[in-house]
Amino acid sequence: MLKVDIYSQSSCKRCGKCCKAFTVEVTDKDVQREPKLKYFIRPVKEAKTLHGEMRRLEEKYFFAEGKGNPCPFLNKENNACYIYNTRPDTCRRYIPSIIVCGLAELELRGIDVIGTVQKAAQKDVSPRQVFEKLLSLL
Repeated sequence: MLKVDIYSQSSCKRCGKCCKAFTVEVTDKDVQREPKLKYFIRPVKEAKTLHGEMRRLEEKYFFAEGKGNPCPFLNKENNACYIYNTRPDTCRRYIPSIIVCGLAELELRGIDVIGTVQKAAQKDVSPRQVFEKLLSLL
């Protein structure tokens, strides 16, 4: 049996799942680079980490709420980004892999991936174990 490293980088298949499933964090720097973002962001003062701890955020905003609410800059015909050259840093740092693309698919199916990881962390279960279990659902 071939064992696949679920964390290894893979090439983007341009399926658009990441742009439909994930919430994007945006900074003032992102808005300066792409002014159209200011029409779609909302401020956020704190957010929960994967381990359920509250983290204070400064000068950060949420954009593209995820969970099936696609990014407004996603071309629904071909899954291209209308603002690719000026996209937020969060999008620039995104690296497609079996795990993140699979987790996006699960989010789109209505499975609360982050909530599941947070609950597991409270029981001292590693995120890797949770991800592997979640990906077995695909």
